Amino acid sequence: HRADLHAALLEACGDLDVRLDASVDSIDVGPRVSHVHTTDGRDAEYDLVVGADGIRSRVRELVLGGEPIYSGYTCWRFAV
Repeated sequence: HRADLHAALLEACGDLDVRLDASVDSIDVGPRVSHVHTTDGRDAEYDLVVGADGIRSRVRELVLGGEPIYSGYTCWRFAV
């Protein structure tokens, strides 16, 4: 479940500076750090940017471009 993934990622970060509830406006991926600009006007450089934001990931779109391409596989999933 996505909430479990978010909790595991947050726990693994320990005392690192973690930004939640931020919408990414742009990412400039460099050889050592990535420069991230958010829609609320913040600019920062990070060693690691994790986009755990689902199938229509804004982070994936900015880094890799375009929409995901359907590969012919289907998966049904649900949480109870």
